[in-house]
Amino acid sequence: MLVAQMMSREMVTVPPQMPVQEVTRLLAQQHVTALPVVDSDGLFVGLITEEDLIVRHANLHLPLYLNVLDGFFPFRGEHQFQEEMRRVLAATARELMNPKPVTVTPATDVADAASLMIERHANPLPVIDGARLVGLIGRRDIIRLMVLEEQQSDEPAAR
Repeated sequence: MLVAQMMSREMVTVPPQMPVQEVTRLLAQQHVTALPVVDSDGLFVGLITEEDLIVRHANLHLPLYLNVLDGFFPFRGEHQFQEEMRRVLAATARELMNPKPVTVTPATDVADAASLMIERHANPLPVIDGARLVGLIGRRDIIRLMVLEEQQSDEPAAR
């Protein structure tokens, strides 16, 4: 089955200049896990997830440095720290969003989309056709497919 057959086509989107407080309110009001960011030309520019907002209230993970010959060198965690700081300091959707989320096309197989969700810890996946957002596919859509497949296997064979 293809993503085009399972994706949600009705989406709430936000403009890049929307204040983070409004993004937070909209995410809660709409009961969605992510909001695509779309520019004035209707082009997809990024994705804001619940995690992007929650990290603003989490404890920061400070990077570790090694002291070698009186010099300090990042050991680990510097990139994660920079990403967390970017989110904490964000004032607009553009500053908060992930500009390069994992995406799929309408022609992607649903099994491949499910694998991407697991391997890349990505939910939902924006469905992009060219530079345009045409849908979202998330874990709930995959579960809905599983239920559908189970119902079909429970039906008695036609005689």
